[in-house]
Amino acid sequence: MDKPINRITLLNITLFVEAFLLLVATGWSQLSGIALQKAMTFGYQPMLIGVGVGCAMALGGYALFSMTRTLPLFAQIRELVENLLIPMVAELKPTDLIIIAVVSGFCEEVFFRGVAQPQFGLVITAIAFGLFHDPSFKHFSYAIIAFLYGLILGALYQYTGSLWAPICAHITHNLISLYLLRYKIKPPTAPVES
Repeated sequence: MDKPINRITLLNITLFVEAFLLLVATGWSQLSGIALQKAMTFGYQPMLIGVGVGCAMALGGYALFSMTRTLPLFAQIRELVENLLIPMVAELKPTDLIIIAVVSGFCEEVFFRGVAQPQFGLVITAIAFGLFHDPSFKHFSYAIIAFLYGLILGALYQYTGSLWAPICAHITHNLISLYLLRYKIKPPTAPVES
């Protein structure tokens, strides 16, 4: 197995990719006349709904991961978590988890729900969201889960009319998931030879 990327590299890649998405979203909204300001109107109710949905998404993902031992269909998810995600987050500090969760949740939602969804609709945007999370198709089941989350986040945006709902859902989901990956889910240990 390749050595996972170090903490600073992971933070830099995250910040670069997310800043690029936000820059594209800002330019795209200006060129196409999408009024992001209207969708960004602050409101507690959409934010609270988003936090609740984010908790449900994270707990649903954890439940799915827990079932991967008994359902071979999801073995690819377990492989991804144990061989890629856990080693990738192993060096992250609590502040790193917060930075990654907030930056990715905010920037991706502005891009996907704020500008892509009004242009291409819910389903196409959710497909793009799924592919964004696994562009190599190496862990296609993860892309399917991201697609389903994209549908949920997009529906949340349509229901509330506020980007703060999917932003808060995405941030909450990422924060809980990163916490679980970093501190709670342990990869299996190799059997000890006698």
